[in-house]
Amino acid sequence: MRLRRRALFVAFIVAITSLRAYAQSSKDGSFRGKTFTDSYFKIAFDLPPFLNPQPVNSLSIHASETLDAWPMAVGREGSESYGIVVISQRLKPGKFSSSQDYLQIVRNSRSQGDVIAGSGHKLNAYGLTFDWLDWKAGHEYNSAVITQRGDYLIVARCNSKSDEELKLMKNALVGMRITSR
Repeated sequence: MRLRRRALFVAFIVAITSLRAYAQSSKDGSFRGKTFTDSYFKIAFDLPPFLNPQPVNSLSIHASETLDAWPMAVGREGSESYGIVVISQRLKPGKFSSSQDYLQIVRNSRSQGDVIAGSGHKLNAYGLTFDWLDWKAGHEYNSAVITQRGDYLIVARCNSKSDEELKLMKNALVGMRITSR
């Protein structure tokens, strides 16, 4: 009888632990100060000094179950529209299955007057691989910075009023760390 109760208790603990793990989602991120941490993707990054965390619901974009994309983090420069927006995007085999595929979609969606300023690829000190595309639209400097975690792309859109600020935003993202939680 005691052995049966113990086995039932162990089964209960395993079931609860499984449900807790299952309950995590790609929307499990938050800011503490200027550091964004996401427990689902086990990543963290720090905003540049001139950006401040903003609530994701301050954006006019919303989670799209059909597109498998969710807003994760927003950093803005005061009341300006400049900053970083980070989303998680589930891979879509046949449409895009890598960051390079996604960047090609970004490249093709640029306006005719936009000037492609460069692109790059980097493996950071934490083992995360990043790809990015920079472009200038009018007086605005832009970048798409992407890394992959499991079946998702972590996609950041940066826009700034100067090339120097854009570089600081990209460096913050490419400095993303892998966390244990």
